[in-house]
Amino acid sequence: SWTASLWEKCFEKLLEYKETFGNCNVPVPYKIRPELGEFVRAHRTLHEQKKKGITNLLKNEQMNRLEKVGFCWTVAGVVAHEDRNCNAVCKNEACDDIWNIRLGELREFHIAHGHMD
Repeated sequence: SWTASLWEKCFEKLLEYKETFGNCNVPVPYKIRPELGEFVRAHRTLHEQKKKGITNLLKNEQMNRLEKVGFCWTVAGVVAHEDRNCNAVCKNEACDDIWNIRLGELREFHIAHGHMD
């Protein structure tokens, strides 16, 4: 279960991710910040449950805040085995988004470790 403080902390990390990558399409799993990947996966699942009538797990306020920042509830475009992008309309667009995700991951790794090896 997501406590209010944990939810806010993860939401802030999602906003940081969006600032870095320009979208909220966090890969799942996300090796650099596993808790952010889990947050995304869990909220997509909670959204599916809400659509099925289990409404007490995902608050409307949380759902609205996620949607307002461009959170995508489903994963439609699949590139390769592990890379996913929910807003892709064609393979080339999905590839561009995945490339940008990987570039951002490389930047974060460089910041954290001081090298790109």
